[in-house]
Amino acid sequence: MPLASPTHVEVLPRPEVDCTKVSEDGYRKGKRRAIEVITIDGRMIEHRTADAYWAMREAAAKDGIELTIFSAFRTHAEQLYFYGCYTSCACNSCAQAAKPGFSNHQSGTAIDIAMWPGVHEWLVAHGKRYGFAATVKSEPWHWEYRPSKRMRWPSICTAK
Repeated sequence: MPLASPTHVEVLPRPEVDCTKVSEDGYRKGKRRAIEVITIDGRMIEHRTADAYWAMREAAAKDGIELTIFSAFRTHAEQLYFYGCYTSCACNSCAQAAKPGFSNHQSGTAIDIAMWPGVHEWLVAHGKRYGFAATVKSEPWHWEYRPSKRMRWPSICTAK
């Protein structure tokens, strides 16, 4: 499995979005639940999170800032791999990872965004407007979708 880091991003061919909804086993607080994901930048992301991210990405682009996801939804097997790396320090630079079933990446609402110049500053200034919050102080690239109940975004899959 490739390393996930904020400075190494695999450049993927377009299209940036694949609107094919896929049902995956997501997890929230250790409980399994079905979620629907689509693909952005070659990464699976929960579809409502994707809508908010896309609106945020378009706003950032208008400000000259490029947002690129390098990690998003993780399957149970992927989270198990990252947790094993964390506990053994044998891979992925010993990067912190939650126990499988307890990572917000498994809910599809956590995304890791490449830290190109200006990205972090833009996210700090504007992320909340789109429902995103920085939730891990030691990981400035890690953002989670935590919208207010009134937040609604047009579907990127019908707006395209």
